[in-house]
Amino acid sequence: MKRPLLSFLVIALTLIAGPALAGLRVVQGEGFAPIQGKGTAAARERALAAALYDAASRLQSKVRGASQLDINGRLTEEMTTTVAAQLRGYEIIKDGQMGSNWMIVVEAIGEGENEGSCDPNRRVDLDMRHVSIRVAPGIQGHANAAMYEGLARGVEALATGGTYVVADQRYLPPLRGAERNHASRLDYAMQVSGDVPSPSGYSLSGTIIAEIDRNDYYIAQSKAITVSISLKLRDNFNGVTIANIQEQQVIPGSTKVYGFPSSGFDNMPKVNLAPLFDKVEGALNAVLACKPLRAVVLSHQGNKLVLSAGLNNGVNPGDYFLVNGKGRESWQILKIEDASAGRAIARPIRPGRPVPVNSLVEMLL
Repeated sequence: MKRPLLSFLVIALTLIAGPALAGLRVVQGEGFAPIQGKGTAAARERALAAALYDAASRLQSKVRGASQLDINGRLTEEMTTTVAAQLRGYEIIKDGQMGSNWMIVVEAIGEGENEGSCDPNRRVDLDMRHVSIRVAPGIQGHANAAMYEGLARGVEALATGGTYVVADQRYLPPLRGAERNHASRLDYAMQVSGDVPSPSGYSLSGTIIAEIDRNDYYIAQSKAITVSISLKLRDNFNGVTIANIQEQQVIPGSTKVYGFPSSGFDNMPKVNLAPLFDKVEGALNAVLACKPLRAVVLSHQGNKLVLSAGLNNGVNPGDYFLVNGKGRESWQILKIEDASAGRAIARPIRPGRPVPVNSLVEMLL
């Protein structure tokens, strides 16, 4: 049966509240409308609109109040309730006449603001690709070596921070979007080594630059090192760059007083890049920490599916994933039945709706 108001209704009921932290849930909504005359089409459309509104309100509603004092000194209060949610799709599970009314019950996939904290058990796959280090002339000895050691410690800090499953692939070049389509000249080497990009994760690559800052005064000269890091965060699934992270750290050095002997390069400041990578981790968290956990369908095993995320990512038996199809009513839900460190076995719960290999799925709350 045609649903001419579908696009209008979804737009009307979907209020997007900026870059909110969102989560997906499955909800039901009910709608009723009186049947007027002999035709039922108009009543059915109104019942569908009411059911979608009910489903969206179950996802998230906001109550706003206002108090006003009139010229006679009387205080009046007004309360309004608005729906603040995103509907991804729906399915009609009951549709028919009930007495003099038309009734529709929908089961909808919805997204709304998550005003609580992010789920600490969900860990995103993050591939650390090539990060070049450029050190200005004059930075030698321990300061130069500390740049490379600081990068290694930064990767380790990301891996142990509890938010990401980090794959150290720094010897491989930055991703350019061709690897997941098997079009890269390094594809064979990556397949042999097993260091292929996480299909549903993200990758970081970029540059670290260290420079000397000198400030001359009348009787002295101060010396410091400025370390700048520029990283590109790329979505491995579609190859799109989703963030450019640029941070800087100034490492104070010593001061040389003119007329007194200098200790040469031993006078360079001690380099510790931990504060710089704390900033990098904060910038990553702002982009990724509260995104829904994703996975890709790797293969079929009979009537079950193998997903690219597992226990390391916080996936456990009993969890649910959403498959978004091309149409708003073609979505499918997968239930996790078994999980290993990096893989999970899922079963589709809606028969007759096949899920192709390489489909992207998102974890439901």
